[in-house]
Amino acid sequence: MADLPDRRYTPGKPAPNHIEFLCCVGSDLWVCNIYWTGDKSSKYGNPETKLEQIERYLDYFTKLHGRRHQPHIFYIDARWGSVPLMDLIHKRRYYGVLSCSVSCRPQKLMTWMREGLLKGNWWSVGYPPAKANLIVIRTKKKTYLNLLTNYASVAATQMMKHKRNFPANNYIACAPWAQKNYNEFKCGVDKWNKAHRLYARQSRYIAEEVMYAQFFLHAYLLQSYVYWQATTGQTKPQLTYYKELIHEIVTSLGWTKIVAPVTRNSPCWPVSRSPQKQKCQFPPCRNSTTLQCQGCKKWGCAECLRRGHFGE
Repeated sequence: MADLPDRRYTPGKPAPNHIEFLCCVGSDLWVCNIYWTGDKSSKYGNPETKLEQIERYLDYFTKLHGRRHQPHIFYIDARWGSVPLMDLIHKRRYYGVLSCSVSCRPQKLMTWMREGLLKGNWWSVGYPPAKANLIVIRTKKKTYLNLLTNYASVAATQMMKHKRNFPANNYIACAPWAQKNYNEFKCGVDKWNKAHRLYARQSRYIAEEVMYAQFFLHAYLLQSYVYWQATTGQTKPQLTYYKELIHEIVTSLGWTKIVAPVTRNSPCWPVSRSPQKQKCQFPPCRNSTTLQCQGCKKWGCAECLRRGHFGE
């Protein structure tokens, strides 16, 4: 809820009021290249206009490895998936599994491939310039998945699916290997963001610098958790690791004993006792009030209670 011009509203999201960032997350949840785009365009417009946003990551990995190209495989959401992006990925000698929206060109081909397609079936056409395939899958009665890939196969395989409607259960179905591969590795950024927010400190917005400092503090904490698992080969709950890390830091600083803060038996918090009324007990105010503090049992106006407990 930061009061910044970069904040945007996206309905349907867990946090619809957000400041959007882009990053690259590996299959092990390691994150790199976080940057804020300031993109004010619609979420699903023409994906070709967002080509330069993904090009930054291709440039980064190219400079990182030089001529020793690693077999990087990029799993990219429909917001950015397009034929020109696949051309760019192929030119850099990388692999990609791109989800494509209905606004992706060529739209006539997308429409034609849906005609007569039964639920659970798929069509595919080749795209020789990028050695890629376009696959249109009818996953549900009214839902289609469009995948453009120069990595995943169009061959049929068995895939576990989940039926949400009653009676909900899991079942084995036939699907293209590309769909199974995309489902396994997609949403890496969403998984990282969920883990980042899981134990993040919730606080009021103070300033832009404080907000970004808190963000990166939790980001580096999560990075240390991912790095620890990768280097040791061990696994433990995220919260357990955080607690053990705090204990290790405290021990290294020589703090042999942590003094717990002084707490009251009951928290000081004003509660309305309406229709009851009493005189404010914080002199010199003598106004009538319906608020009573649960901790000290004093009656007072909202402003008087605030001054009495927290000072000016």
